[in-house]
Amino acid sequence: MKLTAFPVLAAALALAVSPAAAKRKNPDPTMRVLADLHVAAGCDDKASAQRVWCIAADGWATGTPAKLPMGKVLLGLTIQRAASATGTWDLAADPTIGLAALAVRHDGPANELKLYAITPSTDAEKLTMAQTTGNLAAVLKGKGKSVKVTKDLAAYLKSLGKKSGYFATKGATGWTWTGESAGELRKVGAYWVVIETPKSGDGRFITILTEKWK
Repeated sequence: MKLTAFPVLAAALALAVSPAAAKRKNPDPTMRVLADLHVAAGCDDKASAQRVWCIAADGWATGTPAKLPMGKVLLGLTIQRAASATGTWDLAADPTIGLAALAVRHDGPANELKLYAITPSTDAEKLTMAQTTGNLAAVLKGKGKSVKVTKDLAAYLKSLGKKSGYFATKGATGWTWTGESAGELRKVGAYWVVIETPKSGDGRFITILTEKWK
């Protein structure tokens, strides 16, 4: 298994701003992406198969800087989108969807956070990742109490909690940090949502996380 600190190639998301995008009334790139996600996930349709993404699309604006789950590694689903993108967003076929983990730890009195992309390196790991993604999506939809992971993946996730992260500051809306990208963590209902903004390009990395896995 490989771990990668976000952002994954920001250049892949540095798309040219189209005239249609430039005319959008909402000047906030993050909110534009979340609005697109709301539509793509069918958040107005209770039967939508992609409603898991509504946790972020609809919950981010009212998320809070809740007490951090210190000493834990959260497991989540992540997706990428350029704020300037204007084409149809097909979540069912989006190749950027994957697994991610957020390490939450103390370094002395400091709070540290770091988000990692988790990518498989063998066929066996690809199968494990696919199964875990399905289990995770079910839990985020309220169809299970905790995400079942393999022993190898559990050990791998726990190892991330021993790695140094980025100093995090509690703000009015969430916990923020700056590393390879600028990140913010908010509590949304029973889950956590991270949005990271690369230093270059207009991409957004949206991740929905849970503390409950075993």
